[in-house]
Amino acid sequence: MNKVLSWKFCLLLMLSVSAVSINAQDTFRGIIPFVTTQLEVEQKLGKPNEYGRYELDEGRVYILYRQTECEKTSKRCLCLAPIGTVLSIELQPKYDKYIKDLNLDPGIWERAEVKGGDVPGIEVYTNHKPGMTYEVSADDGWIRSIRYSGSAETCKNLGKPSSQ
Repeated sequence: MNKVLSWKFCLLLMLSVSAVSINAQDTFRGIIPFVTTQLEVEQKLGKPNEYGRYELDEGRVYILYRQTECEKTSKRCLCLAPIGTVLSIELQPKYDKYIKDLNLDPGIWERAEVKGGDVPGIEVYTNHKPGMTYEVSADDGWIRSIRYSGSAETCKNLGKPSSQ
């Protein structure tokens, strides 16, 4: 009986820890879009594999970097970030996670259905404050990917003059 209870307790603990690891935040392993450089990412995670991605405990990770200049007058956040910094991080979770388990506040998270395109039956849940998006299978609520795109606060700070 004790083995059954301890097994169930361990399973419950693992599920709660994994749910916490994908709660709303604007960083992934301390990597901050619009701030962290490619060199800093490689110091934290190493070099990506031959496919340009990372295979981590959490799942498959793709990191997109700013590589080109923007128009000088552009105020878009991605144009304010220096070349060579992270623009976005996409995590495709290794283990099944479901959107219902996150208990997202509908007053904060925007939900939208993706119509047409290459992958039908997708919903996205976006929170602009932390700059996060969950891409979810509409059929069963399975989280297909988590995208970190930079928080509103980080973006706002990029537009401020440096105090140096």
